[in-house]
Amino acid sequence: MVKKTIRLFCYGPITISNKVKSGWEDVWIQYKVGKKKLKKEGPTLISYPDLIQDIKSNKDMLEKNKNALWAESVKENLKIFEIAKSCLDNDNQFTMFKDDSYPDIPVIITRKEWINKEHAEEMITWYLRKIGVLKSEPRFRWNKPKFIINPVSLK
Repeated sequence: MVKKTIRLFCYGPITISNKVKSGWEDVWIQYKVGKKKLKKEGPTLISYPDLIQDIKSNKDMLEKNKNALWAESVKENLKIFEIAKSCLDNDNQFTMFKDDSYPDIPVIITRKEWINKEHAEEMITWYLRKIGVLKSEPRFRWNKPKFIINPVSLK
């Protein structure tokens, strides 16, 4: 069986080495659908501790600014984050959601504490299987970036 090649583009520190770990990363992926159509997506990969921190941050924002114009948006985010957390708490290794504001950007969340290059590949493999694109084992090709951006987590 022919392996599907998935090209990965990331400007985070996980591209340096598999020993480097991060709480979250934006990884752009490219793969072919059918014979010629090139599909491009930019999933955000999030670790469990960063999800917990996002929940805490959203609750804090609501507590301090109950009447703010953006409170409804924060409530909706909080609801999505809590659903994702409950999926992971029920022994799922991964879960995902798509934000209505950015429907082309899936958010993939892992139960693991950190994300490295290998785990990013596992997350993307899971995602591509979930959406029905991947039937066999993939082959990953990481582009080497000319610069690195260190993601910041609010902990």
